[in-house]
Amino acid sequence: MPQSESLAYILDRLILAANELSNFENCTFCSPNNLRELDLTGNGFSSLETGVFDGLSSVKVLKLERNAMKEIKGSAFRHLHSLENLYLGCNELDSINVNVFRYLPSLRSLFLEENRIGHISDGAFTYQQQLRTLGLANNQLKTVRLRTFGNLRNLKNLNLWRNRISTIEAGAFNDTISLTSLSLESNHINSLPNGLFNACQNLTHIYFDKFQLCLYARHVRVCMPKGDGISSHKHLLANVFLRVTVWIVAILSCLGNSVVLLGRFLLHENNKTHSLFIKNLAFADFLMGLYLFIIASYDVKYRQNYLYHEREWRLSWQCDVSGVISTLSCEVSVLILTVITLDRYVCVTHPFISNKRSLGLAYVIAAIIWLLSILLAVIPVVKIPYFGESYYNTNGACLPLHIHEPFGRGWEYSAFVFIGINSLAFVFIVYAYAMMFYLIKKSNISIRSTSVNHEASIARRFSFIIFSDATCWTPIIIIKILALSGLHIDKNLHAWVAVFILPVNSALNPIIYTLTTKLFKEHLIRRIYYICRRLLYSESSSSWTGSAVQTRQAMEQIHFVPGRNNQNLRQIDEIPMGSLFLTLKQSS
Repeated sequence: MPQSESLAYILDRLILAANELSNFENCTFCSPNNLRELDLTGNGFSSLETGVFDGLSSVKVLKLERNAMKEIKGSAFRHLHSLENLYLGCNELDSINVNVFRYLPSLRSLFLEENRIGHISDGAFTYQQQLRTLGLANNQLKTVRLRTFGNLRNLKNLNLWRNRISTIEAGAFNDTISLTSLSLESNHINSLPNGLFNACQNLTHIYFDKFQLCLYARHVRVCMPKGDGISSHKHLLANVFLRVTVWIVAILSCLGNSVVLLGRFLLHENNKTHSLFIKNLAFADFLMGLYLFIIASYDVKYRQNYLYHEREWRLSWQCDVSGVISTLSCEVSVLILTVITLDRYVCVTHPFISNKRSLGLAYVIAAIIWLLSILLAVIPVVKIPYFGESYYNTNGACLPLHIHEPFGRGWEYSAFVFIGINSLAFVFIVYAYAMMFYLIKKSNISIRSTSVNHEASIARRFSFIIFSDATCWTPIIIIKILALSGLHIDKNLHAWVAVFILPVNSALNPIIYTLTTKLFKEHLIRRIYYICRRLLYSESSSSWTGSAVQTRQAMEQIHFVPGRNNQNLRQIDEIPMGSLFLTLKQSS
């Protein structure tokens, strides 16, 4: 035997990777050999011709990755009867024809990742009855047909990650009875045929983009993902902390804004224009609390079984109503806060103009804000093809933030509302309060004012207003911009934005604009004062303790002076609050 043939006969592994080879003559490997592995990775084979691998009947591993390969002739792999592992990833194949793998009966692993495969002929894998692993990730498949994976009865691992699959025909996996792992992530699947995986009784791991699809694979032990950050297989609100938080914020929003509304209607105020805007703000924020109560109550209703009711809930009119209420509340709140800021800005910069403000004009502005916000909130639920059926029902919280699906149906509208309008409003509010503080400070300097404490108080109040608005709006604006730029947003962050950050301003606004203001505190304490005084004079003083008598004597000395808030509050502050409440207790 010649020496070259002797070397070829004993050669076990041949690596010809990255050599710029573009073709082989037929029968290049026809000499007798025991070659077990042939590596042709990173060359320039644009196609594989018939007979190119003749003589390689002992080869078990063939690597043809990164070759820019566009075509494989039907008989290119003939005589490779022992081939077990075939690597064809990172090429430019656009289809798999029926006879391509016909002569590979021993094939156990086939890797076709990162090609352009958009079509697989029915019966393309008919002769691969020993195939265990099939990798088709990062291709362009749109449909999995009934016979796409026909006859693959021993297939265990199937990877269809990152294709364009939107449709899987009923019975597509009927032949894959040994399948244990299936990846369908990064596709466009919204629903699946019932009973699609019934034949795959050995399936233990399945991977989707949306946890809702796990409903179609109930018998599978591990179905991922477990949730979308907001909801999970068991609960509408995924975790305990989220569920507790939504109740707390809901109670604070409804209770705080109810107190504001009640107080503003019962107490007399000189600035009726400002009071009107505050009432509208309180009612808008009350709606946000109502929205949170709806979400929290349905979480209780579907507790432990949410997956079985998930689609029913998201496509219900109740979810649409919840989405409308949350959007309406958010936009009215944003616009009213902008108008309140504008009103204060005009008062500071043009005091003579502000004296001519009309209550009628304030009613018109409030009406326009409500009508515009109702229009913004209701348009998506009107049957317009642009929005499809999934503007408010993309998640269990029924919020159209479009963070995890940044380019879903209606994403431009969502960006306009949550980025466009809110960004402009926030920028104006920051500018207006900064200018107001600057002008107030400048005015104090010009009159040689020494009221440092008053100036510091104004600065603290303005800073708190800006900080609270920034806490609510800035994260949403930034996260949406990042999502639109392609950055992955953590699912848990999405949950907190939807259930906590977005509504938190509704709980803070009553504190900022009413409950902590001197005027409201004076009105409240004056009301308590008159109640206590009436009770004191309606009861006999013989049974009163010494502290209660002192309280009565102190109260008799108080006379409210209109327009002198500091003096009134200072007089009230001189009464021990413990004695005041003791007085109320003894009276009752």
